[in-house]
Amino acid sequence: MEAQKKQTKLTMGEHENPIDFIRRVRQKLLAEHDNDISKYMDFLRKEQEKYKDRLVDVNLLRKKGLVK
Repeated sequence: MEAQKKQTKLTMGEHENPIDFIRRVRQKLLAEHDNDISKYMDFLRKEQEKYKDRLVDVNLLRKKGLVK
């Protein structure tokens, strides 16, 4: 069984600049994948496949006339 990584809850500080917060989140996400964008993208693809039943199919919405 694959060990789960300890996840720290990221919250924005009361007086923190939003851009600095986003950068901090991005740094943490990449650090969890050895600062390798390819590893991070592979992780995202696996997550997307795992939760594909929750994704919105835009082409289906277009066929139904719900979006252009």
